Amino acid sequence: MSRDISLFPSYDQKENRTTNYCLLILRLLYEENPKHLADVMEAINPGAGDHVGVKFLQQQKKKRGVPDGLITQQSFTIAIESKRHGSFDQSQLERHVIDLCEERRPEEMKVLIALGTAEPGDKQFGQVLELCGRNTNMVFAALTFERLVQVLEEQVLPKNLRDTVREFRDYLDSEGLLESWNSCLDVVNCAGDIEEVKRLGIYRCPIAGGAYAHRRSRFFGVYSQKTVQYIALIRGLIEFPESGPPVLKWKNTEEEEKTLLNAAVDAYAKYSHPIPAAQVFLLGDLFETDFRKDSPGGMMGSKQYFDISPFNSTNEQALADDLRGREWSEVGLARI
Repeated sequence: MSRDISLFPSYDQKENRTTNYCLLILRLLYEENPKHLADVMEAINPGAGDHVGVKFLQQQKKKRGVPDGLITQQSFTIAIESKRHGSFDQSQLERHVIDLCEERRPEEMKVLIALGTAEPGDKQFGQVLELCGRNTNMVFAALTFERLVQVLEEQVLPKNLRDTVREFRDYLDSEGLLESWNSCLDVVNCAGDIEEVKRLGIYRCPIAGGAYAHRRSRFFGVYSQKTVQYIALIRGLIEFPESGPPVLKWKNTEEEEKTLLNAAVDAYAKYSHPIPAAQVFLLGDLFETDFRKDSPGGMMGSKQYFDISPFNSTNEQALADDLRGREWSEVGLARI
């Protein structure tokens, strides 16, 4: 039985809940401005965006005359099959294609999106692509959760939608559906707190947006005096609100939530200058390195993300060794 998309889904299964949220954010884009959804669809599959929204035309020749003005809206259907982990059921995808093609309105654009963790070029989609190719106006797109949120972030959106997209990314991250964090180094300006970081194995900053909003990353870079001096694994990020108990926002290890919370509480209690409403990075062992900022001046802002996937570093010690003696211009920035 079909259900309307809701801000408060009652689905028990995580897969259905994730699909609800994906559809919800697309609906919010459309309700704000159909062009937003058109731009997203165009980025997902070139040409698909042309079918979204009302078209205003002038002096368009018809069979028996030329009206001065014409307002039209093409019809389209977008079907989404999501898979949080693992492979898609190929027979299920093929049935979706057949169902869409057998519906009325043969001139309608139909789009089937396989939303999951598999890359678009995955061989598992070969038969579905072949089936779509035999049907006019049928488009198939394989899309990762990572790519979906990147496309959303690339759009020029009003602040309310940008905030919603950020929350959507945080949700996908917390569910382990994004992979970019695993190859990301969050270099943070610790000039005023470096001794506390070394002594306690934590870094703290306010719970706030802008400069203090950190994306989930695997590794933490302790920056001071134009160089990253230490590399550590980020065990977890814990928020200490002004009132109420601390909350684990995400973790990068298999440790129990209670273990991480207790470790953060114990370490933060020893911090020399705690602040209200703080977020605390709980770090693993610190490994010395010398990853140098080679451009003039100090660090712009409080943080910088680096893509460390080319190094294939198996752990934080290996990454510290790989970065030692390198300059920032030698390492690519993370697309995050």
